Amino acid sequence: MCRPGSAFFGRHGTILAPVSCNSSPEIRIPKPTLIVNRAGQIISANDAAAALMRSTRAELQSMHIRDTFHPDELPEGEAGLRELKPGDEIQFERWLRCCDKRYVRIEARDRMLGDERYRITLRPLSTEPVDLPPRLPPAA
Repeated sequence: MCRPGSAFFGRHGTILAPVSCNSSPEIRIPKPTLIVNRAGQIISANDAAAALMRSTRAELQSMHIRDTFHPDELPEGEAGLRELKPGDEIQFERWLRCCDKRYVRIEARDRMLGDERYRITLRPLSTEPVDLPPRLPPAA
């Protein structure tokens, strides 16, 4: 133990969290996150994303990113992804279609990774899922 006045006082740090260099493709971050390949297939999802979408990670990995959009928002969402270059990021609000066919309003942050995959981080803006009509009303 270091005491005030000693040569080592104030030089010791505290480890706040263990650091791992795990190269596993599994996502280990707490924000709901999907990894999508260039073709739009969800190839990885974390537990937070599965919980948000009322699903399991395995079920999410059998889905396409199109399955997560309201049909009226799909063309704009797909176009935004296609326009990204490695390192580019876009952020926008949209409806997230959950596996129970209900929707949650989210803020999505889509980033193209260097290996032509996309990391999509989801931030819920609403807490309860809702039923939406097949056609959304025009934006005001």
